[in-house]
Amino acid sequence: MKVIELLKSKEWSGKVIDCVLRFALSFALAGAQVFGGYAPLALGMIGASGAGLRGVSALIGASAGAVLFLPFSHALRTFAAGVLIFTANNAFFDLKLYKKRAFLPLLCAGMMFSVEFVYVLRDGVGEAANCLMALLLCALITTLCTHLNPLKVFGTMFSGAFGSPRKIWILGQNLAILLCISLAVTPAFKMRFWNIGAEGQVLAGGLAAAACMICLGGKVPNGLLIVLIVIAGIAAGAVWAVIPAIFKAKWNTNETLFTLMMNYVATQLVAYFIIVWESPKGSGKVGIINQSTEAGWLPQIGGYKYLLTILVVAVLTVLVYIYLNYSKHGYEISVVGESERTARYVGIKVGKVIVRTMLLSGALCGIAGVLLVSGTDHTITTTIAGGQGFTAVMVSWLAKFNPLGMILTSFLLVFLDRGAGEISTAFGLNQSFADILSGIIIFFIIGCEFFITYRLSFRKPAKKEAAEHV
Repeated sequence: MKVIELLKSKEWSGKVIDCVLRFALSFALAGAQVFGGYAPLALGMIGASGAGLRGVSALIGASAGAVLFLPFSHALRTFAAGVLIFTANNAFFDLKLYKKRAFLPLLCAGMMFSVEFVYVLRDGVGEAANCLMALLLCALITTLCTHLNPLKVFGTMFSGAFGSPRKIWILGQNLAILLCISLAVTPAFKMRFWNIGAEGQVLAGGLAAAACMICLGGKVPNGLLIVLIVIAGIAAGAVWAVIPAIFKAKWNTNETLFTLMMNYVATQLVAYFIIVWESPKGSGKVGIINQSTEAGWLPQIGGYKYLLTILVVAVLTVLVYIYLNYSKHGYEISVVGESERTARYVGIKVGKVIVRTMLLSGALCGIAGVLLVSGTDHTITTTIAGGQGFTAVMVSWLAKFNPLGMILTSFLLVFLDRGAGEISTAFGLNQSFADILSGIIIFFIIGCEFFITYRLSFRKPAKKEAAEHV
């Protein structure tokens, strides 16, 4: 009786009619895609419907229309994108970012472009299916273990990354540094030289930058000092990378172990100079270098602290993409990576290519060190790279050594890291639980890559196989 009375009331009858209309319109828009194009038209309706029952109605309508009228792959695409937009809607409504209605179509357009861009780049349904399965498993684990609404948890991940202008800038800076290090290791990986020493090469570049700031700060003009810092950082990273390259080219040593051990040497070297330069004495840390004079600090563009780092890495991304795909050196790297014997047969000097490529990798890591020490942190620590030298290996591999694809993979990992921290803070959960959710998503993505690359086949028993050939 209470339900009937509620439905008879004007407020609830209006809501029911509104939800039914949104369901019908989303259903029709999704089904209309069968007449041409595969762009998820119904996603705009989902985004415009916002959070709550209206958004749920639009999501269900679009999903139903896609399943009934579209091929499975495109229906899955529409559903996955719809869930993404609905979750983002809830997050943004919770943050009260919808005061301006113009923000709604902007969000929808961005989500639709992102989904289509991913599919154009990867051209596979497997990745979307695995991401969807990962999200469903995360939702199930969240519900069972914490009794929290999984949509709120996913919404909190969005707020952790995009909840304020400062969070967005930090996300961009972390993305830029991870992408820079990923660009550094990619030429070596494409050559099948497994450079696991990016962490140490970043530390070497950062140490050289800090040395210039401390020893030359106030003694030379600031413009000249910045030039010296950049040159020293690039040179230090290149030198740190070329040492294992020379041993590999001359004596065929194991580059994986060599570069890995160089990380520990760089860490201890930085630890030694931290004690030498510690300020104040006995603190065990350097502190902010040249805090009063700002000598050696990279300039800020438009008053934004992280904008220079983002712009530099954006330019490097384009340059590395051109270098690997449209230059003679990039061609030689590909040939050496495919087969060293073939490279030698066609006249390519393999040892020269190895040394040259590792010089480039180390130089890019040195740039990352300079951007960290002189651009944002203005100090030097043994953990300034934050383990991103190892994370860059995953970024490069997931993007299949494509510098443009690395933008997406870097964003995914940084977004998960920022979102995981926000989940722990907002819900009072252990950091390990947030890491579990991130790990599940990454595990599914990597598993998807494995099954795309390889196919499982089961051998028949010898007797049955012989009988079939008779």
